[in-house]
Amino acid sequence: MNTDLVALARAGRPYKFLRAALPSLDARPDLAPAIAENLVALGLRTPAAQVLGLAGVDAPSVRARIESLRDDRFALDARAALLTKNVVRVERDCIGAHGLDLPALARSWLEREAMFDVLATNAGSVIRRPGGSLDVAAWCWFAEQRGEARAFAERNLGDVDPGTMPPITIEGVNPPWILAEVARATPRTPNGYQALLRVVQADPDELFEGLSLIDLDAALGDRSVRWYLGPRAGELFAADIARDDALRITGPAVPIASVRTRAAPAPEQTIEAAGAAQLADLAATRERVDRGRDEAFWRARYERALAPSSSEPLRVLIPTCRFTTYIQHAAEGLAQSCRALGWRAELLIEPDDASQLSALAYWRAAERLDPDLIVLINYPRAVRPEAFPRDVPFVCWIQDRMPHLFDRSIGESQTPLDFLCGLLPPPLFGSYLYPRERARAAPGLPRERPFNDAPIDQARTERFACDVAAVTNHAETPDAMHDRLVAEQAASCARSGEVLARLRAVVDRAADIATRERCTRMLVDAAREALVGAGLPSSADAPNRVVEHYARPLLDRTIRHRALGWTAELCERHAWRFHLYGRGWDQHPTLARYAMGPVRHGEDLRACYAAARCHLHIAASSLVHQRVMECALAGGLPLAHLLEENSGDPIEALARDGVLATQAVSADETGATFDITSSPTLIAETFMRQRAGLAVRTGVRVPRSRLDDLVGPSRRCSPGPIDLFGDPGELGFASKGQLEEKLSRAIGDDAWRGAWSSIVRTRVRAHASQERLLTQLVRMIGASLGESARERSAQAAA
Repeated sequence: MNTDLVALARAGRPYKFLRAALPSLDARPDLAPAIAENLVALGLRTPAAQVLGLAGVDAPSVRARIESLRDDRFALDARAALLTKNVVRVERDCIGAHGLDLPALARSWLEREAMFDVLATNAGSVIRRPGGSLDVAAWCWFAEQRGEARAFAERNLGDVDPGTMPPITIEGVNPPWILAEVARATPRTPNGYQALLRVVQADPDELFEGLSLIDLDAALGDRSVRWYLGPRAGELFAADIARDDALRITGPAVPIASVRTRAAPAPEQTIEAAGAAQLADLAATRERVDRGRDEAFWRARYERALAPSSSEPLRVLIPTCRFTTYIQHAAEGLAQSCRALGWRAELLIEPDDASQLSALAYWRAAERLDPDLIVLINYPRAVRPEAFPRDVPFVCWIQDRMPHLFDRSIGESQTPLDFLCGLLPPPLFGSYLYPRERARAAPGLPRERPFNDAPIDQARTERFACDVAAVTNHAETPDAMHDRLVAEQAASCARSGEVLARLRAVVDRAADIATRERCTRMLVDAAREALVGAGLPSSADAPNRVVEHYARPLLDRTIRHRALGWTAELCERHAWRFHLYGRGWDQHPTLARYAMGPVRHGEDLRACYAAARCHLHIAASSLVHQRVMECALAGGLPLAHLLEENSGDPIEALARDGVLATQAVSADETGATFDITSSPTLIAETFMRQRAGLAVRTGVRVPRSRLDDLVGPSRRCSPGPIDLFGDPGELGFASKGQLEEKLSRAIGDDAWRGAWSSIVRTRVRAHASQERLLTQLVRMIGASLGESARERSAQAAA
């Protein structure tokens, strides 16, 4: 053995050594022990024994090691069973009329495959070779494919958010390890999205080679995979992408190096060309749709649409997202309410769990419908400028305090055609400069039609029957949430992660006092101090952004998990049945035993609300919440966690009752003070707060920045806790002891439960009708457009 081969034999690089040494075996039988030892290192028992036998070399220690190995042969009958099973799945998902009889071709391939051996290494890779051949040049896949596939996936996909992962195209499954590792690296996200995998394979024989090695059901689960097969695979792939051009179609293409017959055209070329065509189509569509219509045009259009017996009803486009637990259903409810009013409404949503809409989808919808109004939940137009026309009235319907809303540039970018509706935190109109005059407050509204008190079938009633229930997808623990948010911030800026780490103790302290004090000012001050301590800018809205991105969501999560922990303890003590619905609870460290999985919207959710003796609403932001309303409409009883922050905004109460700024008992340059007796709502809230043990107000201080809210019965006022509950103190709890009291009564007193369920249901119907709110909203838009048009005319005349 020459010096180089000796060194290589001992270097721990068996693949490289065997490629160099096996071709010399006939001429150099002295290489046999070293070759056999390197084959043993890979777990390849069969060829190791062959090498020693052919060379006639007596190497007892090597033979002993060979005999200790497990059988490395991957039997053809086992591979045939895998192949048969996998072909069924592939045929189900295959794209297009490929003209292939896959089962017949697979049977024919298996007959020919009897001439080959497949051997498994100890690392899970395989080699495929002509039967008994030691010609390493004829061995397929002679490398550490499994490890290389895993490293490839980690290197290219490990840092990509699975929720934003584009479609991934793989050419070749021979061997299938890249497909398996890419699937492992792209799990289904908590919101249901899972990146689309597209597999292209031109030669059916190569397809069968891969499909005989792996159980696709185990490797892929129920995920969506599209297969493009046969001599026309490249054409089928190109045609499918062309059909899907309203979706996100571009993404990485991974050609497996061992593929022998390549698809034509090549998938990567197809993807590049499709992306360019999509951009060109987008530009042309935008040019046709964005016509520069101004407020005068829309004033006239709304006058015609809102006239009695109009023959030109409003056309409303409602884009939404299927990867949400509530928003897609809220959007569907809005569309139904629009149609009930006689308007034409179109819902735009992803077609399946592996698709994402491209900007072209939005513009095509705008061209097709020619909407008079676009309503998007939680996203202003300025957040998605590439997706929406600039010259169509646009409503951002705020259901949640999403962090991206708290951005001064977004507030400043609002035009006369941009409107807000829904939850309207006061800072939007202060620090973030959104226009008050184009905003209409409203609660998170329920879908009224699906949630009613009609009889529920017995099977559903039995399935969902329990004493206490809660529906929430916020199963991630506060600790895990904190760690995730810190890691996300630190990935872009180490000092930003440090800011959040400094705030954790403050958030915990805020959770401890949330029933006694409003925590926003404390959180903002702590955020400013943390920014300064980390050497980051703390001026303008930076502290508020930290609070909205991190502190407030974490506070809400901490309060939620604490109250659910109380519930679990009380249910254990009293032998009450507790059902916890939503994703992820089966993994919770202490509450997993109560996990019941997600509950589908529609009849299942209605039954869930109605069949439980009571449902818990735990949210730091507001008591006026769609889950409370849906529960009551379905005939259930909501119990709410009362906090200082969510038990009513006293300034909104003043405005709702028509208290004017002139009624202040005192005023100065910083604001004005009002007596609570000037507002019936505040008087009612005072009694409620006394009963719940919350701090009692003796007066209300209104800062100068919010005095404009007091303009009489305001069109911007949303129903408050009193409007919804009648007496929140009757159905609310601020401590574990109060929770025990409310649960005991809800579970044990049928008359009380039924009476209060009916009270809340009646109030929801009176104060939170979607159809009434939509009518008020479009009238406000029409009036605002008229005002804007008159102002423009006056300016032009001047």
